Amino acid sequence: MTPSPIPQRFTATLRKLAMNYCVNVPAEASRALAGDPPERYVRVEGTANGHLFSTRLTPRGGGAYRLFLDSTVRAAVGIDVGDEVAIEVSRVEAPPEQPLPDDLREALAALDGGVEAFAALTEAQRTGMLAFVERARTASTRARYVERVVEEVRRRLGGDRPIRFSGKVSLIPANATRVVIVDPSTPPAYHPSMHQHPHRHVAVAGGG
Repeated sequence: MTPSPIPQRFTATLRKLAMNYCVNVPAEASRALAGDPPERYVRVEGTANGHLFSTRLTPRGGGAYRLFLDSTVRAAVGIDVGDEVAIEVSRVEAPPEQPLPDDLREALAALDGGVEAFAALTEAQRTGMLAFVERARTASTRARYVERVVEEVRRRLGGDRPIRFSGKVSLIPANATRVVIVDPSTPPAYHPSMHQHPHRHVAVAGGG
């Protein structure tokens, strides 16, 4: 089944997922927008209670999707968790986005829900973060920039999120002021600079 160009209309309940707000796209609308077999992420534009938005649908399993609504949209139409939202949404064909570089993808994958949370950001936010990482001129600077992007994604997810490295799990407190990935050969508590190379241990500053 190929995706349909016809706008999809439905009413859904606004939900809160970590620090983000979304509605579940019904199965029929999901199939029409994403096709069958479904694409992983689908760029769309439309209206929520008449207010324009542009974003990407995020998979939620079983061929169905979530539609995230940012604070600008929610404030404009005065909606909160539990409110019903009238959605009209259409698929937008666009050139493929810049792929995630391997180091950033690995770091996001180590954060519980990190890849999905990054994908749920607006196109402008994702593009800006990728450009930030690519500005690095040295490997050590790039590693720090990747860490900062992951920390920002973790902040947007909210709460304590497990980070997995080689099967081990570290829990970063929500009130941590700095997250630094350090070399596995040196215990994080004794690492001299706290700004060395990835990818195995996590040191946390200001976490209480």
